[in-house]
Amino acid sequence: MEKVQELLRNPVIFWSEVILIIWLISTRLAEYIITEIIFIIPRFSAHISTISLFIIVVLVSALVVAKKAEHVKPPFTTAIQVQILLGITIFAVAQYQSFYSSLQEYPKIKSLNKNWSIQGDRIAIDGKNFGPAWQPGKVTVGGQEFRVISWTDTHVVVEQPISVPVMSDRLMLCNISMNCSETIQFTIKHPSEVL
Repeated sequence: MEKVQELLRNPVIFWSEVILIIWLISTRLAEYIITEIIFIIPRFSAHISTISLFIIVVLVSALVVAKKAEHVKPPFTTAIQVQILLGITIFAVAQYQSFYSSLQEYPKIKSLNKNWSIQGDRIAIDGKNFGPAWQPGKVTVGGQEFRVISWTDTHVVVEQPISVPVMSDRLMLCNISMNCSETIQFTIKHPSEVL
C-alpha cells in the first residue's frame, strides 16, 4: 500500500495526469465549439489535438517550474482526487465521443447563398455531413424536391424546378441515409416579384 501511495504522489505521474485531464477536456470542448456551434471548420484534425497537447504541456510545465513544484510530492488525498477525476474524465470523453459521432450522421447547413429563389434559380448550400458526391441526397422546400446540380460533403448546388408553386416554407437537406438537417426558412417567389 505504501508503494502505491508513493507512486501516486510521484510528481511526474501527478502532473502527467493533470495535463491529460486538461487536454482531454479542452480538446473535446474546443472540438464541439469549433465544429458544431461556431462552425469554423467541418472537422477537427488530429494535428490540432497534437498541437493543443504540446501547448498544454508547455504551459503546465512552465507553471510547475515557476512554482518550484516539480519535485514537491502532492498530498496523498490530492493524488487520489486527481486519479478519480482522471477516471471520470476518461468515462465522460468516451460518452462524448459516442454523442459527437452520432452528430456526424446528420447534415448541418451553415449557409445558403440566398434564402429565396424563382423558377430555374440555383441555390448554393454550404455545411457539412451532406454525404459523398456518388451518393447525393435531396433538398426540399415544403415537400417540393429541387434538382441536384452538384453534391459534395460540404457543398451542394440545387436548382428550383419550374413547376414549384409560389410559397414560403422550410428548406431541408437530407443525405442518402435520409438523415435530415434542421430546416431553414425559404421563399419561392414569382418571377414578377424580382424582375
